[in-house]
Amino acid sequence: MSWANIKAKFLGDSRLLPNLIRLGEEVEIIKNANCNKARDKFNKIKKDLVLKEGETITQAIGRSSKACAALWVWCEATMDCYEIKKKVTPLEERARKLTIQKEKGEAELAATKEKVARLQALLSELNAKLKIKKTELDDLVERGDAMTAKLNKATQLINGLASEQKRWGADMEIIKIDKVKLVGDCLTGSAFLSYCGPFNSPLRQRMIFETWKNDIKEKELPNKEDFRLD
Repeated sequence: MSWANIKAKFLGDSRLLPNLIRLGEEVEIIKNANCNKARDKFNKIKKDLVLKEGETITQAIGRSSKACAALWVWCEATMDCYEIKKKVTPLEERARKLTIQKEKGEAELAATKEKVARLQALLSELNAKLKIKKTELDDLVERGDAMTAKLNKATQLINGLASEQKRWGADMEIIKIDKVKLVGDCLTGSAFLSYCGPFNSPLRQRMIFETWKNDIKEKELPNKEDFRLD
C-alpha cells in the first residue's frame, strides 16, 4: 500500500481523531485487564507452588529452571512497578495541575504586587499634590480672613464716618459763612493791634464794640456778631 493510499484512507478520515482518542482509552483498558490477569496468575502460582521450609518462590522455581526464576523476578518487579505506577500517576497528574495553579497564582500575585506598587506610587504623588494644595488653601484662607477683618474695620470706619458727615456738612456751611465775614473780623483785629495797645481794657472795649463795630455795620461790611478779643 502506497503512502498516497494510506493518507487517503486514514488521514482523510474525519473520524481519525476520535478513533485515536478512543484507541488510547481502549489500550488503557486492555493494559489494566492484562495486568489483572497477570496478577491473578501470579497469585495462583504462589498458592499452588509447594515450598520447602525456609525456601522462597524464586528459589523453588530455580530448582526447576534458573531461566524461569530470573523471568519470575523480572515479572514480579514489573508488577511491583506497575502497582507503584498506578499510585504515582494520579499523584503526578495532581502535582502537575497544582504546579500549573501555583505558577498561575504566582503570576497573578506578581501582577497584583506590580499593580499595588503602581497604586502606592500614584497615592504618594496624590498625597504630595494634596499637601501642596492644602498649603495653598490654608494660605488663601488666612489671606481671606485677613481681608475680611480689614473689610469689617473699613465698614465700621465708613459707618462711623457716616454719622460725622452731617456734622461736617454743618461745619462747612459755618466755615463758608465765616469766610465771608472774615473781612470785617480781620479789619477789627488789625485795628485792635494797631491802635488799642496804649489803652486799658474798658477803653478798648468801647473803641471796638461801640465805635468800630458800629461803623462796620453802617458800611455793611460782613463781620461776626459774636466777635471777641480773647
